Amino acid sequence: METWFRKDISLIDSAESVGISPYYLSHIFKERTGQTFVEYLSQVRIEEAKRLCSDTTLSLKEISEQCGYLNITYFCKVFKRLTGKTIGEYRKMLKP
Repeated sequence: METWFRKDISLIDSAESVGISPYYLSHIFKERTGQTFVEYLSQVRIEEAKRLCSDTTLSLKEISEQCGYLNITYFCKVFKRLTGKTIGEYRKMLKP
């Protein structure tokens, strides 16, 4: 997931690629990681977004797209939910 997070990854496609049912993949994924497939994918994407926030030349749209989110509004909601801060607040926090 850390390699392909920029792509449109789904539980169904992932299960299909390894030859198991989506239900079974969901079950073993949660059992081994403690998170759902979507929770884990969101966490990976937002960690990358946090890293990209330090590059002040990147726009919000560019960060969103580089993290696999095509909908900026949704990206901002997920970022706020997982970090407790808006992108702007997070970027201000990074400034020396």
